[in-house]
Amino acid sequence: MYFARAAYLKAKPMVIEALVRALAKATKLMNNDTATARDAFFAHDAFFAQMTAKSFGVKTDPKLAQLQWDDMRPYFPATMAISESAMARAWTFFHIPNSLKDKALIDNTVALRVDQSSK
Repeated sequence: MYFARAAYLKAKPMVIEALVRALAKATKLMNNDTATARDAFFAHDAFFAQMTAKSFGVKTDPKLAQLQWDDMRPYFPATMAISESAMARAWTFFHIPNSLKDKALIDNTVALRVDQSSK
């Protein structure tokens, strides 16, 4: 899930589509070639590895890295578009008032286009 102001979405549609395509490509790798994605995620020069080293002064233990990866895997989305059921869960989690409608909060246009083109 990613957030942007409506004005930015309108002003930078190519940037938004490139971002969604990159996220779709990364997600596809995470779902289809999990070992390669995990190894890239925990590589010494990857963001996560750098933050772990800065925070704790040591490299992440490979067994812990595998546990973390396995715990995250169920949350990797199958599509870029946000489903109705996911949106319903977000409404509950964020305590969104009923006076707001989905259209005020979400625009799946680009995500749906990327999903269709990456099948």
